[in-house]
Amino acid sequence: MKSHLIGLSLGAAAGLADCAIFAISGMSISFASALSAVLFWMGVGWAVNVVRTSLPSSLHGGFIALFLNLPWVAEFVGNQGLTDLLMPMLATAAAFGVLLGLASHSLRRLPVSGDAPA
Repeated sequence: MKSHLIGLSLGAAAGLADCAIFAISGMSISFASALSAVLFWMGVGWAVNVVRTSLPSSLHGGFIALFLNLPWVAEFVGNQGLTDLLMPMLATAAAFGVLLGLASHSLRRLPVSGDAPA
């Protein structure tokens, strides 16, 4: 259960950072879009934290985040023709994924309450 909550918490932080990027850049973002972003990144954080691969933690997180962002890329770039969003979307996904992977790896290494040697 702890692993799931850590992943969701890391993802929520990434989602809030994503919304902050929108706000700082001057792009308008509706409440529904902000909520969607936070919930999406919570899912990514959860996946990064619970899925195990043989990749190093930074590549692990980056790969999962890029993979899970493909539907968004297809929608905005492919369907809506917003090609100017391609690089920012991929860069954000890769950066957040790497950070999620590193944070997840670091938090997994911390001792759980009661596990410390006597």
